[in-house]
Amino acid sequence: MNILILCHGEPPPESLLISERQRCDLFIAADGGAWIALDHGVTPDVVIGDLDSFRADRRPDGPWTILHDPDQETNDLEKALAHAHSVGGQTIVLLGGTGKHLDHTLKNLSVCLQFRNRFEHLRILESGGELFFLPETWQGRVGTGRSLSLVPFGGPVTGIRTDGLRYPLHNETLQVGVRDGSSNEALQETVTIEHDTGDLFLYLARRTKPETSQPSDIERS
Repeated sequence: MNILILCHGEPPPESLLISERQRCDLFIAADGGAWIALDHGVTPDVVIGDLDSFRADRRPDGPWTILHDPDQETNDLEKALAHAHSVGGQTIVLLGGTGKHLDHTLKNLSVCLQFRNRFEHLRILESGGELFFLPETWQGRVGTGRSLSLVPFGGPVTGIRTDGLRYPLHNETLQVGVRDGSSNEALQETVTIEHDTGDLFLYLARRTKPETSQPSDIERS
């Protein structure tokens, strides 16, 4: 099952939201993300969260399912991902998960790490590109000339080996505050990235207009 989750961060372009809604089987709005959806004329199937933003005294009537979870030990994205997993979600696209508040962005990245192994694929889309955690071996058709960055998350990422990048890595280590892998470039259609230990994000800059979604052709092993 393909599931779209919309958080209450930086609103995505309307056409991106609409195109991703058309691709998904279930659309979950995480609390205030419902307001973003309704502002764009898109109705979520499920609204979930502590509902401090999508309050009962403000929200309109709708056909959606409302799931109120007041637990303050989990944020709204955690609640949305837990629900997505419980209904059999396999591929997750996250919109509105970044922007506005830096602490919320960092928290959401941490939540994505927490849930990464519960789904076949989980990726974050924003106006400039897409972000997702890499398995230990990843090969993807990203397009010659496409800008990308390797982002270590948390501790060091060791044994990184790449093929097809302008600035290749040969069994090297990246670590926040020590060395990063930002602003690299694909020299061929398909690139390969491997690493031995650690949690590694790949950020792929958007190749076309921000309003369109161009998911990568991803092969995992």
